[in-house]
Amino acid sequence: MPYSPRGEDGEHGAMGMAQPSEKELEASFAARAAEILATVEEQQKRLQAALERESAAAAKLEALEPKLTGAKSAVAFAQQAVDSTSGAMSAALSDKERHETQVADAERELARMRDRLAAMSEGVALADAASGLDSEEEAEAIKRLDRKQLDEVRQLLKPPNVVRRAMELVQVLLLASETDVQGAVALPPEGVEWAELVQMITKSDFISRILQLQPLALSLRPAMLEAMLRRWPGLKDASLPSNPKSGWAKARSFRQSRELTASRRMSRQLTVGRQASDNNVIAGAAAAALGASRRKSRELMLLRQASDNNAIAGAAEALTTPPVDEPLTAELVEYASKPVGAIFRWCGGVLRAALRLVREREELKALIEAQGKRVEGLTGELRAVLTFQTGLHGDHERLQLDLNSTLTALQRLEAERDAVARQLVEARFQIQDARARIAAAEAQALADEDAARRKLLAEEEARKRLRFKEESLRLAQARIAEDLATRPPVPERATLAWLHMPTFEEVKPFEFIHSSTTLAIDAHVTLGKIMKLLQESPGLRLHIAGHVQGDEDPRISSQRAQAVGAALIAVGAAPARLRAKGYGATVPIPAQLRAKLRVKSERRVSIHAIGEVATKVAIQFDKEGCEVSEEATRVLEDVAVLLAENSKMRLSVEGHADEMGQPSENARLSALRAQQVCTVLQHIGVNPNRLVAHGFGATLPIDDNSTPEGRAKNRRVQFLVIPDVAPTAKP
Repeated sequence: MPYSPRGEDGEHGAMGMAQPSEKELEASFAARAAEILATVEEQQKRLQAALERESAAAAKLEALEPKLTGAKSAVAFAQQAVDSTSGAMSAALSDKERHETQVADAERELARMRDRLAAMSEGVALADAASGLDSEEEAEAIKRLDRKQLDEVRQLLKPPNVVRRAMELVQVLLLASETDVQGAVALPPEGVEWAELVQMITKSDFISRILQLQPLALSLRPAMLEAMLRRWPGLKDASLPSNPKSGWAKARSFRQSRELTASRRMSRQLTVGRQASDNNVIAGAAAAALGASRRKSRELMLLRQASDNNAIAGAAEALTTPPVDEPLTAELVEYASKPVGAIFRWCGGVLRAALRLVREREELKALIEAQGKRVEGLTGELRAVLTFQTGLHGDHERLQLDLNSTLTALQRLEAERDAVARQLVEARFQIQDARARIAAAEAQALADEDAARRKLLAEEEARKRLRFKEESLRLAQARIAEDLATRPPVPERATLAWLHMPTFEEVKPFEFIHSSTTLAIDAHVTLGKIMKLLQESPGLRLHIAGHVQGDEDPRISSQRAQAVGAALIAVGAAPARLRAKGYGATVPIPAQLRAKLRVKSERRVSIHAIGEVATKVAIQFDKEGCEVSEEATRVLEDVAVLLAENSKMRLSVEGHADEMGQPSENARLSALRAQQVCTVLQHIGVNPNRLVAHGFGATLPIDDNSTPEGRAKNRRVQFLVIPDVAPTAKP
């Protein structure tokens, strides 16, 4: 084609073609008008269908709201029920553990009681078996008894009654203690001959036998002890004071009270005698009272003056012999005979200890029975708690299943609501698009009609000028051809680097609400368009630019860019084809462009195509190296030429590594490679402000890292053109 000073798109493109006639133009305009009319009708049909879909979606969305509300209430109720059963289960578990602890403690206590009862029943000596004895002092008192003192007791011809009864008790205790537990022991009859008791005292081992009395062995004969208490009822409530002096004081008080009682009785008899009217009666009463008084005086006189032991014993018996129903106490026995009193005091302590052990055994049996019932009760309560816990567990599982099904239903309703909302947004978008297309078609029809009129009027004038222009062009072409023939040819330069700027159909920016990074509900439409562009252009890379308005945090711009990048990756975009950056509020939209770009605010994310400076020879590096080779330096010289030819272009110098090292080391090495390339370009003469170095480590491979060849290709530096993200109006 001949060279044209007006360019390839000049009017020379129509040279030599026949001009249409007026009728042909009218027919063409009519066909164009019919075509526009058909387009308008088609868009009106689409508009009507979109309106119907919008109405249906709105109605469906409105119908879903009560269901969603009910589902949320059901979920809340189910969750409350599950929480309630969870709390009840926790309480039941604590109650169960408490009951198990109580049952275990009660069973251990019951076993301990049974072991103690078995030990007591088998005659095992327990630590507290003789706790009722004043053992040391009373045992020492018995040990101090010598043969002389015992002989004094044996020499009593007529011992006091209290001495006889005390020695009878000693005889019974020795008999019961020295007989096998399995053998039966019967109490000797009352009124044992004193000679038999004296024979018992005479034995040489009498004192040692007494000291060997065991309360535990006696306690194993409860029937015999009951018989002893019936024979000696005073022993049941008798108390033996540990201080002997207090015992003698009580004996004197007892004797003095008996004497005072006798004196009062005699005084009453004398008073009665004085008042008697019969002299014989008076004389007889007085004589009787006088005789009794004289006898009492003689008895006291004899008691004071008696030196013989038999006389003293007889007088003491007259004063100290208590009635049968009065208690036999250690004080009375000691008053009558100190040796017998010491023996009786020791034996009484043994008897009291044996009785205490009997009571303890009976109490222990009662406690064992009560403890057994308590264990049974606690075991029953534990079974009830376990049954209740099992029921609670079943209720909890059932409520959990109900909650899960309710949550599933709620999620299904929410998904359905979201789908309907998307349909509604899409329908509204289609309505807007159809209306815009109708308006554009109508405006185009009017413009075409007006243009047709103007063209018909100007056609004739154009034909006149055409002939003149054709002649002028022929002359100009002849001169140009002659000029070109005289110029020397221009040698071709072997280019090692060239600029590749992909074509990219701009998409509407993503918009956000204030201080939010969440994509709008209609963002899927724009995401779909971007994915279509990426699929149609496999080599296309995108720059995602985030922005904020002045009153927002600048960091939100980066978060918005990352959110859009994540959404693109989620729908299938390769991460290596995306770059995201936040610009804060540094790139505002001019007011005159906002309407044309259909953007409502500065809160946006815009999408831009990324150009690339391709190189004939890849800029690669040795393993773990960052030195630029001579061949790569020649390539960088051509890159510098491209930058000089494109004065406004800025490059992102991106370094990469293979996967052989640690991620941190790979990141450092890739950044060093990028920086080294920037340094070489600066030495060639490139302004450093036009270069930005980045290190991506091994995150963006272009080949397989399992082979040496693939790893060599991945150790590289590439150049991407930093796009101008400033908004511009569409041409």
